[in-house]
Amino acid sequence: MIDNLIQHTTQHNPTMSKTLKQFVIGGKDDALKADLVPLDDFIYGKEELAFCHVYFLKYMQSFFGTQYEKHIDLLIKMSIIRNTYIIEGVNKKFAEHNNGASKQLKMMTITDEMKSLVASEAEIRQQAKDLKIDVSLYLDYDLTNDIEDCSNEFCRKQLDQPGEAADRVTIVKDTDGTFYLLVITRAFGPGKYKRAYPGGFKEVNESYEMTAFREGTEEVQGITQLTSSDKSTTTYIKFPVITSFFWDPRGPFVHGMKNGGIGECVTIH
Repeated sequence: MIDNLIQHTTQHNPTMSKTLKQFVIGGKDDALKADLVPLDDFIYGKEELAFCHVYFLKYMQSFFGTQYEKHIDLLIKMSIIRNTYIIEGVNKKFAEHNNGASKQLKMMTITDEMKSLVASEAEIRQQAKDLKIDVSLYLDYDLTNDIEDCSNEFCRKQLDQPGEAADRVTIVKDTDGTFYLLVITRAFGPGKYKRAYPGGFKEVNESYEMTAFREGTEEVQGITQLTSSDKSTTTYIKFPVITSFFWDPRGPFVHGMKNGGIGECVTIH
């Protein structure tokens, strides 16, 4: 299966311009592969983003336009619903562990906002149907593996403060006006084999932007050539830091997560 996942971007998207095909993008480190995937595939649910990564697309609309504002809002809600179900499963695992255990695990927080979205799932499904968004990758797949990956022995080492992570979100506008999103395929759970942005946890004395750039370079072969070429122009968007309980359902983050990063808007000449 892994062999089938590892492939170059130019093979995945044969309709790209000759200029964009010259950039060879590949995955490394924690990424099985890296691809430039048409943005529309994510907007309409043909492709899924792990965690709550779709959230950052709302800040990239100054580049690709606001025509998908309602789509992105629904995708964010579906991501939160999915993560809430995972957290419910994690809490059940932790409750089983706490039954007679000397060291008690804290329960993950499910906020009123998260509960409200779960209660509105039927309405959200209908709204997505009206916009021709496929909900199956977010709301209709088996969460068993994700729950296990979020509650295993490693995930029982709980932090006493929010986790901090950052992502590098690169959107490329090709010569014909088609927008592509640069994503990796995750090698590890949760979200194993799912699409995600290159990103990871902050190191000491790093800003969120520094973390995003470092992680992108570590996980994506060719990203620097793509964003710094004389055949492209790149502008940047600094993301606000999002503090939440819904972003990452893994057990260590009982105090939530702080997620920031940088957006790269790349135009191919």
